[in-house]
Amino acid sequence: MTKSSAKKTSSNAPKKRKKKASKRNYRQIIISLLVGLALVAFILPDIMPLFRGGANRGYVPSNNATNTNNAMPEPTFTKEGELTLISGETGEPIKKIDIEKADNDAERAFGMMFRKSSTDNQGMLFLFDNSEPQSFWMKNTLIPLDIIYIDENKKITTIYPNTTPLSETSLPSNGNAKYVLETRGGFCEEYGVKVGDIVDWK
Repeated sequence: MTKSSAKKTSSNAPKKRKKKASKRNYRQIIISLLVGLALVAFILPDIMPLFRGGANRGYVPSNNATNTNNAMPEPTFTKEGELTLISGETGEPIKKIDIEKADNDAERAFGMMFRKSSTDNQGMLFLFDNSEPQSFWMKNTLIPLDIIYIDENKKITTIYPNTTPLSETSLPSNGNAKYVLETRGGFCEEYGVKVGDIVDWK
């Protein structure tokens, strides 16, 4: 009896230890998942505005988007090309500027949000895959802009001058647009840029 009892006790001990170890591992996994979910819930509201309610496309605004105005660092201008505005009447160049290009959904949604300044020689050109009606807005955009809609033939079809900063009012194109140029507010008036003029870039 004593020997058989001893054998049973010794054979059961590792199993009990394995059960305790597996329970401990399971508990650690659950705790790690809960901590991870808490971190995601904490960070997500701050990064979602970058991909949802941009300054430009008509996306649904996020309730937290306006709270990031003060916390968001100002993006810096990065030259990615040059653009020339050309008179539709005379064919003469009106003004040449440096441009940033927004050619994917994330860049187009972010646009010129959180910029505190822009010069006469800078602009942002939005390039879309299809020519169709477009609609921009000024959510999280801190400075007035001229929003210039351009058709697939690179002709200006619509201009919204000196748009209101932080406004959520939709500013739709007049007909289809495949490109949109944003410059500092008052640019078109100062240089005489108008509907019917042409843009070209490289």
